[in-house]
This record gives sequence, structure tokens and C-alpha cells, in this order.
Amino acid sequence: MQNFFTRHETATWPEPERLHIYLRSNTELQTVAVRYQETLRRSGVAAEHHLGLQEPQFVHFTVQMLSLYRRQVTQPTLDELIARLEADLAKVTPFALTVGPPQASMHAVEFWVDPRADQAWAGLVGTVRSAVSSVLGLDAMPPVASNGRPHASLGYGYGDGDSGVIMSTLKEASPRPGFVEVPVRELELVSVTQHPRRGEFTWATLAVLPVGTDS
Repeated sequence: MQNFFTRHETATWPEPERLHIYLRSNTELQTVAVRYQETLRRSGVAAEHHLGLQEPQFVHFTVQMLSLYRRQVTQPTLDELIARLEADLAKVTPFALTVGPPQASMHAVEFWVDPRADQAWAGLVGTVRSAVSSVLGLDAMPPVASNGRPHASLGYGYGDGDSGVIMSTLKEASPRPGFVEVPVRELELVSVTQHPRRGEFTWATLAVLPVGTDS
């Protein structure tokens, strides 16, 4: 495993409170996250292999990252963005993600997500990108990149580590958690702060955005 925050030259942000739209994990997924994280902590593997474990309440699925920080967007513009997102997301049919065991990748430990939700997720991302673009312009967002498929991270690398050891340790979780359903019924507009030295993200919620209220 390698450092998530140095994987490319813009991976570490120059300031806090970057705007994102997230799907927050539900209680069931947070409970699963805790079980795996306890296994990694007790064994000492997380610390030894420089894996920062995300606080369960901050486990999330990134729908869209913005290129802007909270200070760069006036409150009237933010209100306009929220209103447009609410109107457009109201027309989206709610769905659910089936989430399974985490897997160690090059820069993070990510939960497996059933790919049968990929098409619905892509539609959700497209709706959000269209709303953001209409208010802030297309330059307000990076390319779709990795949020084209749903993913949520149990933890992020903040230095070098052995993904194989981390993966083997995850398999030792007992009793081994099963699959959980994460409904996509509301998103959140959030201002996100990185903590590269401990491999974590935290955020403040600016607005809760219901999905499918017109359905």
C-alpha cells in the first residue's frame, strides 16, 4: 500500500473545507466498518502498515468532488446550488447498494460494491454533475474519474504498507460480517477536510438532499 495523499500532485489539498456531494454510510455499514477496524487495530497491522482508519460516521460514498472550497462560494450561490440539486434529485428513482467485504488496494481499503448498481449510480452522478454545472459551471468539478462507480473506504494509506498483510488480517475478522444494503435515499452537500498525517477525512454537512421525492 502507498500513500493516498501523495498518489498524484493534487492529492493533498491546499486548504480545508472542499465541497463534495456524498452518500453517507448507514448504521449497518458503520457497524461492519467497526468490526473490521477493531481487527486491524488489535493486531497492530493498521499502525504498522500506515493505514489510517476512517471514523465510522465519516465512511462515505463520493458522488461528486468539486474543485471549489467553501470560502469560494457565496451563501446565495450555495443556496441556489442546493435548490437545483434538490429539484433534480427529487426526480431520481431511489435504489440501494449491496456492500460486501473490504479489499486492500494500492492506496486504500475499499468495500466491495455489487456492480449491478453501477448503471443507477452513473445516472445519479450524471444528475448531480448536471446540477452543479448549471449553477457553478463545468469547471467547478474535476472529471468523473473514480466516482463513476460507487466506492467507500474503510481507511486510507498515509505511508508505505503491505496490502497483502492488511488483506489477510481483514479475513480474520470474526464473526465475519455479511453483506449490507445501503439505500440511496438522500445525499449530503458537505465541506470536507483532509488529515493526511493520520490518513482520514472529516466533514461538516451543509445540506441534506433527498432523493426520489417525486417518484
